Amino acid sequence: MGTSSLFDLLFVICPFLLVSQAKSIPHSQCSYQPPSRNQVLPPVLLEPHHVLRKRSITDKWKPLRISIFYDNSSLSALPASRQRLIKDVILPKAVKWWSQVLSVIQSQEPIRLHRKCQSTAGGEYKVHYPDPKNTNIFYCDQGCDATSCGEIVVPEEHLLQCMFLKSDDDTDLFSDFFGSPAPAKVKQVSGPPDGPGVKDTDFVLYVSTLETERCNASKTVAYAAHCQQEMTFDRPIAGHANLCPHAISDNPADIATILSTVKHEILHALGFSIALFAFFRDSNGNPLSPRDKYGRPDWDPDHNTYRWSEKTIRQIERPNWEVRGGTVNRPMSMFVTPRVVEETRRHFACNDLEGAELENQGGEGTATTHWEKRVFANEAMTGVHTQNPVYSNMTLALMEDSGWYKPNYTLAGVVQFGAGLGCEFAMKSCKSWIDRGRKKGIQVEPYCDHLKSTPTAKMTKTECSAEKDSLSICNLAGFLTSLQPNYQNFDTIPGVPDNQVARYGGTVELADFCPFMQEFTWKSPSGLARGSRCTNEENQPDSVMNFAMEKYSSRSMCFNQDKPWSEKSCQYTRTWQHWGSGCYEYVCANGQLQILVQNRSVVCYAEGQSLSLQVKGPEWLHTGTIVCPSCVSVCETKPGFKCLPPPVSPTMSILPGNTIWDDLDCSGGDFGPAWADAGK
Repeated sequence: MGTSSLFDLLFVICPFLLVSQAKSIPHSQCSYQPPSRNQVLPPVLLEPHHVLRKRSITDKWKPLRISIFYDNSSLSALPASRQRLIKDVILPKAVKWWSQVLSVIQSQEPIRLHRKCQSTAGGEYKVHYPDPKNTNIFYCDQGCDATSCGEIVVPEEHLLQCMFLKSDDDTDLFSDFFGSPAPAKVKQVSGPPDGPGVKDTDFVLYVSTLETERCNASKTVAYAAHCQQEMTFDRPIAGHANLCPHAISDNPADIATILSTVKHEILHALGFSIALFAFFRDSNGNPLSPRDKYGRPDWDPDHNTYRWSEKTIRQIERPNWEVRGGTVNRPMSMFVTPRVVEETRRHFACNDLEGAELENQGGEGTATTHWEKRVFANEAMTGVHTQNPVYSNMTLALMEDSGWYKPNYTLAGVVQFGAGLGCEFAMKSCKSWIDRGRKKGIQVEPYCDHLKSTPTAKMTKTECSAEKDSLSICNLAGFLTSLQPNYQNFDTIPGVPDNQVARYGGTVELADFCPFMQEFTWKSPSGLARGSRCTNEENQPDSVMNFAMEKYSSRSMCFNQDKPWSEKSCQYTRTWQHWGSGCYEYVCANGQLQILVQNRSVVCYAEGQSLSLQVKGPEWLHTGTIVCPSCVSVCETKPGFKCLPPPVSPTMSILPGNTIWDDLDCSGGDFGPAWADAGK
């Protein structure tokens, strides 16, 4: 067996889920579950309404303060190294990130949470409001239960006093006395006094590490949700996060995945949640959705959450949505708050766009509570992470449109996918976009239309991702059965019989089976794996496997190749089966983009220039090419750097410093490795 067959390609799926097998076509999504109606207690009055409302006008927005409380009973069950990872790395970094990104009108009072009323076997409970205009004062039926936030029992010192009604007979307290003073035969009873609460904070996060049923059901890495809100503006003030023990790894290659997951889940608890959209407010603090006499939105049994208005989410329909063989009517949910509309239109360069499209697949916990994967790709708040998740202006705009936060947009990441492609991309199906590119004879990016592998293919071609930070492969593949008609995106595919085309699509279901270039992992039969992210030093291939003389480091990016790399010794020559792109360090100097190969630089004079290279490695002579991107796209993103204009001469080969050309000296019997006969 040749060395080139030692590694197979494994696609990276949602970082919320860990994968151990090479077959990854069935993708799993974020396992967020919105809290039920009974899991979120009545809102807490932090300060009198008039005080907080006045300060919301006069006070400056200040960084969000998040206080973390750990469930030591579950955390102590983990190995010490993983405890340190959670307490010293993952949670502090995730919390610091959101504290830097989001600002709030801070409360001057400590956060004290309501106690949970005694509930029925079905989890329901009743409360009595003596004054419907002051819902901060309520009485429970008979008493209070232990108060939990997620899987964690809230400490007594974080809780308000328990106040409940107790009847000496079988009086139905709430059908007779709801909203009215309790008669003499009903006793008003108070429990222990208020606890001191949590001072100098805006959000209390309770963190556990329990191997729950949700962890085991789908190999989830973590999940989170809010559990209580404040009364004046409805902002979440407490939430929980559970990190699943089986998924907590102190392997350096896994830490970024876990951190990304925890940041995503915390944002669900802070506001990016189907359970909170109905509580959003405008910039003046007025509710965007109608409220009842107790200040709560109506309950929507169809969505099993509070009902939002069309000022927040609007249902629209695309009547001529192209699919295989014709068109269909495509309904979709669009987030239509002002800043979200502004940022989404700017991103796609489409002023006709109604808003930001929400995910329509994945069921409860994924649909409507994430961005649509088909058009937002690597945005961190899509329902499945496939590569390089970033929090874009669209996500920060949603948090601003909650009325609770002021984001720092300078910290937003950039989603290259679909950027500036206009309404043809943003408002039509991926089939429409792919067909348009084919008819015009141009690239169909950011989608793709070639198979990642075929039974007859001898080579697999990789390409650079849109961000140029990793290698990627088109995730178009065949399924066992035909896709649903609304998700069949091809009439024809090169190399696929027409009667089989209906089985083919992208491997990410949430992207409507639209194929795109996807980051991947090289995985060996022994289980060892390395990723394709250029900036991750752990992805550096062993010298035996480094056929294209790549270098993975924080100073590297992806460059395309225009032909396969080959290796030769004095006796043997072989061509590797994977080619098309590689990771190399680069520098921007003297007005030029320079690529480093084995610590030797070659100069890119013009976009599209093919650098011919022949480089002596430890055991082989490596021959191949690197295709130059434009200097402007790479270097002028750096402050103050200005690229020189391309030379007038089209003959790049005569220009200095544009190649490395080593020779192989066979006079001394340089025959190469003895095991190289596989490449004869």
